[in-house]
Amino acid sequence: KKAQTPRGTSTKQKGKRNLKRAKSEGSESVVSVLVVDDQKLNRIIMIKMLQKIQPLNILFEIVEASSGRAALQLLREAVTSGKPFRLAIFDRDMGGGDMDGDVAAEIWRGEEEENGYNPLPILAWSANENPEIQKQCLEHGMTDFMKKGISLENFLECIQKHILRPTLM
Repeated sequence: KKAQTPRGTSTKQKGKRNLKRAKSEGSESVVSVLVVDDQKLNRIIMIKMLQKIQPLNILFEIVEASSGRAALQLLREAVTSGKPFRLAIFDRDMGGGDMDGDVAAEIWRGEEEENGYNPLPILAWSANENPEIQKQCLEHGMTDFMKKGISLENFLECIQKHILRPTLM
């Protein structure tokens, strides 16, 4: 059972962080987001950014992972449980992890193709804004690229572009 929290607060349960917005009129949808970064502080920053831009009638359910390998395991478990993630945000270069985000994205794209899964939007999140790195992320199967330090306005635009798109599920 998910914990109910007041607006603007979060609670951590078994590796999950559930961010809740006070119920508004009308129906709400839950958008499960996987945030992957080897640095805990970066995951906290991303979660706070998601909390700040949380659109009306959408609840983000955020799950954290600290490596590409852990992310792949969580992606597999989510699909197997019938509750796949709607969005993933991967740090591209996880020097402290066992697998970088671009490698994990490429492996996941192969699993999606092999198993007939619908494509998951995977956003690269990197401190490196070199156009060659951005190109490399897209070649490895990432859907879009965000630079760490992105403005909230640009972050909101990028997130909305991917979570509000029609899904095939």
